[in-house]
Amino acid sequence: LFVIAAAIAVLVGVWALMSRTRIGLLMRATQLDRDMATAFGIPVERVYAIVFGLGAALAALAAVLIVPISQAHYLMGGDPLLLSFIVVIIGGLGSLPGAVVAALLIGMSDGIISVFFSPTLAKILATVLVALVLVFRPQGLFGTKAH
Repeated sequence: LFVIAAAIAVLVGVWALMSRTRIGLLMRATQLDRDMATAFGIPVERVYAIVFGLGAALAALAAVLIVPISQAHYLMGGDPLLLSFIVVIIGGLGSLPGAVVAALLIGMSDGIISVFFSPTLAKILATVLVALVLVFRPQGLFGTKAH
């Protein structure tokens, strides 16, 4: 339960950072149009460095939260990495609500299928779902079409 509460707190924190702070505004500006952000005087390389640091901090926090649940070893990130890519693709790039919905969908289905059938089948079905989303809705479930 602590891990779930911590994940919700991190999600709310990332949302608040991205939507309510100046650095979030700078991150969104550089993500949307790097050249225009540079023209407005935004230090794009510094913003990228900050984003990289925040990503590393979130990865470290995830490691701290997962180690009490499972043992730590150097190959432990493969499955979560695959599921993370699947969640981002299905939810839609740049869509935080889409990522939340896709994470719940993929997480619950992965857990249920893994219990009743096999973890390999769960990953195969998630990958097939990604292929279907890419074929029928390339921008993801909550993403917007490029102009």
